[in-house]
Amino acid sequence: MGLSIEIIEKLKEIVGEDDIRVDEPSIYIYSRDATIFQSYPDVIVRPESTEEVSKIVKLAYEHNIPITPRGSGTSLCGGAVPTHGGIVIDMRKMNRILSFNIANQTVEIEAGVVCDDLNEFLAPYGYFF
Repeated sequence: MGLSIEIIEKLKEIVGEDDIRVDEPSIYIYSRDATIFQSYPDVIVRPESTEEVSKIVKLAYEHNIPITPRGSGTSLCGGAVPTHGGIVIDMRKMNRILSFNIANQTVEIEAGVVCDDLNEFLAPYGYFF
């Protein structure tokens, strides 16, 4: 597909220069998850907030660019493979545990929270994910 320089620059404005990848090694790494499937993204972005994610999704929608969200890339069903290219949204920087309600047995987390970190947080309360 290939994205225009204009789109890449707009993405840089959203996430900053350090949180966008278009280099060949990064593109290769993000072309697969823990499955055998492989398909190359055009760009990888690493947002830090829901506001940044919202701006990325809006930009993608306005320009008909496919998006693929990605956690840690360990999926065994190909869900993190960008089958139509476009933008991979790497959620790793959104890794906060926002709230825990023991009475309701609920925990609110951001999309980049790693299971081991969540389990470490929950263990003192006798819970695990």
